[in-house]
Amino acid sequence: LSALKAFFSGFAGFQRMVQTYERTQASEYNLLKLLRLEHLEERMHTPFLTDLLSPTGTHAQGNLILQSFLRHFLPEEDLENFGNPEYPLVEAEKHTGTLGRVDILIREMKGTKPFAIIIENKIYAQDQPDQLDRYYQYAQQGLGLKDSQIRLIYLTPWGHIPSEQSIKLEKRERLMKDGILLIC
Repeated sequence: LSALKAFFSGFAGFQRMVQTYERTQASEYNLLKLLRLEHLEERMHTPFLTDLLSPTGTHAQGNLILQSFLRHFLPEEDLENFGNPEYPLVEAEKHTGTLGRVDILIREMKGTKPFAIIIENKIYAQDQPDQLDRYYQYAQQGLGLKDSQIRLIYLTPWGHIPSEQSIKLEKRERLMKDGILLIC
């Protein structure tokens, strides 16, 4: 009986620790789910993320939020162009001609270290044929960037890997290994 009491006493301590963590971190809090907006990719997620990341966004923080975001994806030495509060340019629903429409494009083409980050925001939509491959082509051919200057971010609520319909397995594996394709 005393062993059982000790077990439950320890378990109660663990529960308090979890509750404290949840209270301080709010890891389960999801405002979009609360407002029943979690499935509205085009009308909610993409415009919200674009505004948040844009140096000219309504948040009035300049490039502070974007800088913090980019530090996760680019080497520090590539982030030299932050003197100008309007750059890098952040665009939603960027048309790429025949290569499709990118959900969010972050690009810096004016400085000595150009780059592009393409965010494919997937909530419930299926991958389109060659979608990520076409966006990669756009960064290479349309923007004239090398692999080291390109990041493709595949953003899903669950961290799913893009299907072979979007990008062939061999290419997907190579781009992930080289740090070009990031799954978030």
